[in-house]
Amino acid sequence: MLLQADTFSTYSCATLRCLVDPTRGITVPVGVVLWSRADRHPRFRLPSEGERIEDVPIQTVMPYLRAAQTQIEAWLRRGQLPYQTEPLESLSDRWWEHVRGLMQFTVQIDPPRPVDCVRPDEEMETLFEALVQPVKTARERAQRIDGAVKAALGRQYVTRFKRQQRAPGFRGRPVSVLRMAEGRNAVVVVEAVNLALKTAERDSDTLASRLRRIQENSTKRKVRLVLGYLASPGGLNGEGVLKDWIEHVTNTPMYDLTRQSAEFRRTAAEALAEAEDSLGVLAEG
Repeated sequence: MLLQADTFSTYSCATLRCLVDPTRGITVPVGVVLWSRADRHPRFRLPSEGERIEDVPIQTVMPYLRAAQTQIEAWLRRGQLPYQTEPLESLSDRWWEHVRGLMQFTVQIDPPRPVDCVRPDEEMETLFEALVQPVKTARERAQRIDGAVKAALGRQYVTRFKRQQRAPGFRGRPVSVLRMAEGRNAVVVVEAVNLALKTAERDSDTLASRLRRIQENSTKRKVRLVLGYLASPGGLNGEGVLKDWIEHVTNTPMYDLTRQSAEFRRTAAEALAEAEDSLGVLAEG
């Protein structure tokens, strides 16, 4: 996701909501539907077991969410919606607006919206994170972003960077980093952040601060940063300004780990090659 529409996309999405306060009509986002009229198969991302959404009792609402998914898929197979009085092309905006009118109880659905989606199977997760904003622990966030980094680096390079290392920092205070390759005179740091999450602003500021401390390390060792990020299709969580801020603070480009994995991998390879005279053989990460 390049944080601006860089390709024509035929995809649309809608947010599924749970009615948590019928008296006041308060709903909370709990799921996402993504579809393209070209492939005719809507994708659903509902909360998984153990996932938490603020103000929503997941175990209580899951039967309703699964029933809603089953009903929508049944209507699509049938080719006819209840109370339909005129022809409606399946998955068209008018079709979804009619579906909205049918879903007025525990599970409701927002109006359809276009979305700049290129890799639906991979970008579905960041779409869910941006629109639903599930509660994630620091450990869960770290595992998610490291998994994306590992996939982007590929088997050839991921073993060159040790996990959970400490890089030299300002006034000698070490800085924890996601992955790092260290030699006698050079340090290559791989870091990334998930900009689709509810905690994106805090996580971005924390990352920018840590990276600057590394760049101003007291040993004056040469440091090469390789930076990546996850973001929702089209930057639905306002990701663009956070990405730009990290790049501004560190004077280092960031790469979309989903859409720019090749560029991210190439940058990591170049950083290793540049420092190879001082890099030793590293243990597998």
